[in-house]
Amino acid sequence: MSQDYEFEVTISAVVRVRAESESLAREVVASSALASPSADDIRLANEAEFIRGKRATVVSVDFSVEEDSITSAVAQGGLGEGNVEMIDQKPWRLEDLAFESMGDDQRERAMIDGVVIMRQDGKYWIDAPERQWSDLDERDVDPALNFLFLGRQGQL
Repeated sequence: MSQDYEFEVTISAVVRVRAESESLAREVVASSALASPSADDIRLANEAEFIRGKRATVVSVDFSVEEDSITSAVAQGGLGEGNVEMIDQKPWRLEDLAFESMGDDQRERAMIDGVVIMRQDGKYWIDAPERQWSDLDERDVDPALNFLFLGRQGQL
């Protein structure tokens, strides 16, 4: 017979918010960004876990955010508004890349961990030792970068 178990989990989250002021951004962090999942969210997560062979069901999830725990990344020595350091320990995203001109005013290039990303006229090319992509639309870049990142982390 199944029993209910409760676990308290400490979660550290970095929440990016686009707003006209820091005070407006802080308001949505506690009220929206870190809200408890809905019953539908939990049901979908349970279905996905069942498909993966997990035989436990999440019954509920409650979040509480202490207002004084919300601190600015800039205040803690972070990188500032809109800037995120591109490192090989977190998923890679197009918006985090710093592109540099290749000298011909048409092509730009960015690199991370041996992966070269080139951009020209709204199209992207990704060249990595494991795989290459060409003629990608902007919406296709993040999935390709995520594929490379997860592969290097041994998660594929």
